[in-house]
Amino acid sequence: MFASLWFLALIILLLIVASAFFSSAETALTAASDARMRQLANKGIDRALIVEELRADRDGLIGSILIGNNAVNVFGSALATSVAISLFGEGGLVWATIAMTVLLVVFAEVMPKTYAFAYADQYALRIAPTVKLVVRLLSPLSLGIRLMASQIIRPS
Repeated sequence: MFASLWFLALIILLLIVASAFFSSAETALTAASDARMRQLANKGIDRALIVEELRADRDGLIGSILIGNNAVNVFGSALATSVAISLFGEGGLVWATIAMTVLLVVFAEVMPKTYAFAYADQYALRIAPTVKLVVRLLSPLSLGIRLMASQIIRPS
């Protein structure tokens, strides 16, 4: 049982890292300088071209990032709750909620977004290929959710 708890803790840690990636990607790709990306793209820098391509479909970009971020946060919180309940009984629910809230806010939101904002151009260039892959994988789901949302909120 001890080994499986450590394994679950490692998975939770990896999910927090994934959440930090999604949060920082959103910030960097929206805060990066348009002029700088255009200048680098004109010089033939492939990653700048990817940044421009991603930003050309901001709805798709943000939708995919939000889906990925919410998925890893929910999964991580569910695993943390399972671990905490196995350790502390029903009171583990409260401990898992508190712990995951603090961990996600500090390590998956505030710190990554602060870093991404401070180094937006460089970070956007570094992560662009990975984000492009994530957007490509999640775009069908993102499109479906956007279509559903537009049907629900459309004016009558």
